[in-house]
Amino acid sequence: MLSLNNGQPIPPIGLGTYKIAESEGVKAAIKTALDLGYRLFDTAFVYNNEHLLGQAFREAFSQSAIKREDIFVVSKLGPTFHRPEVVEQGCRRSLERLGLDYVDLYLMHTPVAAKDPGDGNDRSAVDDEVTPLETWKALEECQRKGLARSIGVSNFSEEQLKEIMIEGSIKPVVNQVECSLGFHQADLRKFCNKEGIIIMAYSPLGKPKSGKKHPFLDSTDLHKIAEKYGRSSAQISLRFLIEIGTIPIPKSSKAERMKENLDVLSFKLEDDDVRALEALVEQQRSMHLDWLKASKHYPFKV
Repeated sequence: MLSLNNGQPIPPIGLGTYKIAESEGVKAAIKTALDLGYRLFDTAFVYNNEHLLGQAFREAFSQSAIKREDIFVVSKLGPTFHRPEVVEQGCRRSLERLGLDYVDLYLMHTPVAAKDPGDGNDRSAVDDEVTPLETWKALEECQRKGLARSIGVSNFSEEQLKEIMIEGSIKPVVNQVECSLGFHQADLRKFCNKEGIIIMAYSPLGKPKSGKKHPFLDSTDLHKIAEKYGRSSAQISLRFLIEIGTIPIPKSSKAERMKENLDVLSFKLEDDDVRALEALVEQQRSMHLDWLKASKHYPFKV
């Protein structure tokens, strides 16, 4: 287990659930993951699967020795709940869907708010009247009320982090961002490491461009390192992220792939190989979150 900057323990790897929204698929994936030993599960209001994870957790609690305190649940505030007066409502709606009294970690999903047309989940229009700092201060109240054990952010730039650290009263414990062997966020990681903020890595294996090879998993140099350790390129990539201090949350609903991903905890990379991997590929973001670009709070300008 790792430790957040508030002393709370957190597992070193988790299961991402983005785009896993089919009922039986979600429940089967969570059951398999729990059986394999996963204890960190990442979801969000906008994923529309919190209720399915909740059902899977309740079944696990009733049918196995696993208890609520054995799992670490991460969810995220929907962009339409950024106005300070509705932040708690957004958090409570996630808890209701999950069937939990609290989440272990609650994140502001983006620094950009969205206008709410009524259904609470439409991100079609940004709402720049709301600042990330205003939303953060309301999130702090969710932690004080025990709705979340820890709070953090997602898709925040260094400057946006600095603002809430200076003006807020609770330091974020996590910044969940795209981070992979092909885009390992060296500058942002350096800042977060200095401040004791853990980078949680989504899209930790990157994604292939349409009709092309994978930007780094198909690298000959990576294949050579994978052969040295008797592991797959994906395993080396995930282990690299752990070695540089991040928590990867690879997404999968296949038992074999989940097992392979979790097995990265059973070996370590030599320092020379970590340095070689850091220099392996050109850094290139693959997740641009285009709907945020209309906002003055768009985080990826630099």
